[in-house]
Amino acid sequence: MADFETSKLYQAIKDKNINDVKELLNKGENSSVRNTDGSTYLHAAVQLGVPVDIFKLLLEKVDISIRGSDGQTVADLISTCNYSDEAETALNLHVKELILKGDMDQLEKLCLSGWQVWPVTIEEAKAVSEDLEGFMSKLPEFQEKIKQVHEAVEQEKVRELKNLLDRKKLLEAADKTGLPPFQKAVVLTQMDVVHEMVKEFKDAINFKDGMGRTPFHYAGGKHDGGHMYELLKEAGGDETIKDINGCTPKDYYDDPMKIGVVALKEKLKESLDSAVDTTDMTEEKTETSEKSCGSARNYRRIYVSQDTRPRTGTKPTTIDGKYVAEHLGSALTFALAELAEKRPKDPIEYLSKWLYKYRENMDHNMQQEALIENLKQAEEEKVLEAERKERIKTEQKQLEEEERQRKIKEEEEKKKKEQEELQRKAKEAALAQRPNLETVTEEGEEETPSKEKDSKGQTELHRLAAQEGADMRTLINMGYSIAERDADQKTARDIAEVAGITDNVQAIDNYVRDLLKEENVDELEQLVLEGYDKLESILESITDQSEDLKQFTSSLPDYMKKIQEVFSVVQKGVLRDVQQTLERKKLATARDNMGRCPLHIAVLTENNDVVEYIAKSFPATVKCKDHMNRTPLHYAMGLNNEDLVTLLLANDADTTVKDVLKRTPSDYREHSDVIKDMKDKLSPPSVQQESDGKEETQQQELSTQQEVQGRETTQQEQQPTQQAVES
Repeated sequence: MADFETSKLYQAIKDKNINDVKELLNKGENSSVRNTDGSTYLHAAVQLGVPVDIFKLLLEKVDISIRGSDGQTVADLISTCNYSDEAETALNLHVKELILKGDMDQLEKLCLSGWQVWPVTIEEAKAVSEDLEGFMSKLPEFQEKIKQVHEAVEQEKVRELKNLLDRKKLLEAADKTGLPPFQKAVVLTQMDVVHEMVKEFKDAINFKDGMGRTPFHYAGGKHDGGHMYELLKEAGGDETIKDINGCTPKDYYDDPMKIGVVALKEKLKESLDSAVDTTDMTEEKTETSEKSCGSARNYRRIYVSQDTRPRTGTKPTTIDGKYVAEHLGSALTFALAELAEKRPKDPIEYLSKWLYKYRENMDHNMQQEALIENLKQAEEEKVLEAERKERIKTEQKQLEEEERQRKIKEEEEKKKKEQEELQRKAKEAALAQRPNLETVTEEGEEETPSKEKDSKGQTELHRLAAQEGADMRTLINMGYSIAERDADQKTARDIAEVAGITDNVQAIDNYVRDLLKEENVDELEQLVLEGYDKLESILESITDQSEDLKQFTSSLPDYMKKIQEVFSVVQKGVLRDVQQTLERKKLATARDNMGRCPLHIAVLTENNDVVEYIAKSFPATVKCKDHMNRTPLHYAMGLNNEDLVTLLLANDADTTVKDVLKRTPSDYREHSDVIKDMKDKLSPPSVQQESDGKEETQQQELSTQQEVQGRETTQQEQQPTQQAVES
């Protein structure tokens, strides 16, 4: 940035004025400013060789993970510039404090920047938190994985790279060059890697490195005729992203010299070619010395020996030379170097033991490498299997959801068609309905024919009541009774109320209100006889009533009580009381909440006299049906009472009539449980009622005997007179 060198803080650092630096930092001077090479004020302090106190002040404010365009962190500069050892110590202490704070986001950022100095043991981390312990214990493995990812990019090993990139975070992980994997692949023109990245990790096209540059920025600086740039652009590269110098990918595409990708590539290759494994050999030598002393081998480190790596230099040309170089070259070099350093008393014995141990180490390394490869392969197979199972599970869930949605849709369409069909039938029936003319009803004929019911005892009125937008009034006008009950003893209004369809409830109530306004007392009385129990609340809402309606309203409670009394008396079975109670023909056809008339109850009590009286006096009751379309003959057959069956058949009971389950009366000889269950549920009369009934029965029998005796006496008195007349 242009204002880096001109800033007050930089001038104070350059002047090595510790007081000005301290004052500026305390006042909140922006310490995150970087120059065009990406260097921070910490970089500048080291390069300028300022006093360590200034370095320490900056250390608290500046991000230590930042790398310059050359890939160097402040830790790298301290080493290359031979800066103060005190500064290195201060940096390590600062890093340690940073780690022990346990800020996982900051530590992850530090790790992804390629930071190598972690001066905290696992035991120290454990004392802080379990999260920090887990982070520190997994850190070596994660760093090794980052290293393998970058090696795969450098060597263009696409398959290995694909297996390694199991976490998206790895695409942001830089190595010592400061470049993440995707940026490095673009700079090195590793086209196979770039194509794989574009295919599998499109989001990474816009990931930034330490300089704020995406792979798209580096593609813009390539001298390849814009091939790489167009490839990433089509894959979703963002041309508007700016790096720390305010340049977009398009800026570098227009002027490739601004970014200098060619020079960066050469520098990167030079860095990679000159990279030498800096693993400290002291540890390996110490381990070898300990083993040569005969110590027990309880633990081995897994490492790849130096001689297994390609080495540069002049290769031997003769067969013997090639043989020695291939099998003994590295081993003898290391052995002789250690001999020169250790200077043992018996060099030959020392050399022989060293070579044996070296061979053991080689074998062990090969076994460990094979083991690692097998574990890696097993892990890959495990991941693939888990992905396959997850994919199958997802597909199965998707199929189940599709099937569920299909069934819901089919059910909705089915209900819609049923409703449309019911509406159509209702309209056709309404149009075909004859004028409401008075007709003569023959004795024994049902005044209101029962509409067809389904197996649940429901008419079309019941089924429409549970549907939105149903034309309830049309069906009611067709003759469907609002008092009719289904198998659950519910009327159509009950069903609409339970379903929460207020429009249908209102339609039924409005029908009743219209009857009240028309003063149709006969129809209202018929509803009461059929057991409809929602009249009282509607009657109370009608304020302007005629005399007839007022009379009906006032007499309604007594009338309903009279109906209840009829059923109670029939259940008691006292014939005289039955005769007195059934003073009106209509009461004989009254219904309870199960659609049963008094004759049904009489059959259930198996009182032959009462059954005979009702059947003969009110022939229409013989064909009366309950809420499941069962006649008294169905009940009699279900009770296996032959006397009652004979009595009902003598009064023209129909043996072919079927209930809603398509059962004739004779079928109930095999299905008697339902009828017997109803008989058991009848509430028994009280003891006092039974005794009163017995007394009345005795009085009735006595009265009958007296009437018989009276008739016999009269006949005896009339015999002489008759004889005289004949003479």
